[in-house]
Amino acid sequence: MKEVAEEKPKRSLFKKDTDSKETAEKSAAKAVSKDKKDAKPKKKRFQFFRDVKAEMKRVTWPTRQDVARWSVVVVCALIFFGVYVAVLDNLIATPLLVFVSGLGA
Repeated sequence: MKEVAEEKPKRSLFKKDTDSKETAEKSAAKAVSKDKKDAKPKKKRFQFFRDVKAEMKRVTWPTRQDVARWSVVVVCALIFFGVYVAVLDNLIATPLLVFVSGLGA
């Protein structure tokens, strides 16, 4: 005679599991994971700040001379481009706009 295989209910992708044993196991696993999240040791609370402090000790800081030198370079670049934009605006863009707007009148 043929042996009858146990039929397992087909599970759909969108339907919830109705098996009470599986749902009980899942809820127990969720409770255990929730307890683990709540029970953080006090030592790990400030671990981030200790890591930041350790990382800051490894940083290679520029010397006072390097900071002064690069500050001068930045200020010179700002002055140059400020003058460049002012000249471009006052001697080229504004007269050109006045000329174009005067054509229609």
